[in-house]
Amino acid sequence: IELKYLHSISPIEPHQVFDTGCKPLLVHCSDLEFYVCKYNTSQGAAYKLMREYLAASFLKIWELEVPDFLFVTIKPEHLSASLGVGRINSECPCFGSWYNRNYKEVDKYLIEMSSIQKRKFVDTTEFLSISFFDLWTSNEDRNPNNYNLLLSAEDKGYHFIPIDHAACF
Repeated sequence: IELKYLHSISPIEPHQVFDTGCKPLLVHCSDLEFYVCKYNTSQGAAYKLMREYLAASFLKIWELEVPDFLFVTIKPEHLSASLGVGRINSECPCFGSWYNRNYKEVDKYLIEMSSIQKRKFVDTTEFLSISFFDLWTSNEDRNPNNYNLLLSAEDKGYHFIPIDHAACF
């Protein structure tokens, strides 16, 4: 898997902060795409970001759906205190996952899904494979209160997209 690097091209606004535990940022990057970026908050080693990268790489090897991912450098002038995220180490590249506005959060979407729609999953073993992956990587963050799954609805059917692997290994 080739390492790819991009950089931010516009200031990050408060509405581009996701309201989750680690407060990832939606960053407009030099390839003109948006990426959901997790950042290092300290001067120390970015262990959580490396776990994200390793887990995403292994997900690709396991042939599970995963958004394209890369490293993003956020320019200091694109950050402001009004974001409300605390300290961001702009010297450390962020882990960025390509943002697809058509993905839906499983916890919200599956509740509304009819039984007919639930039969449209392309691969019925996909969820089981993700479960085995979580066991293999000791992912402690995916649980009944925190699915960390997105749903991709395509013409052919649905796919689970596992996200958030900072608690692996």
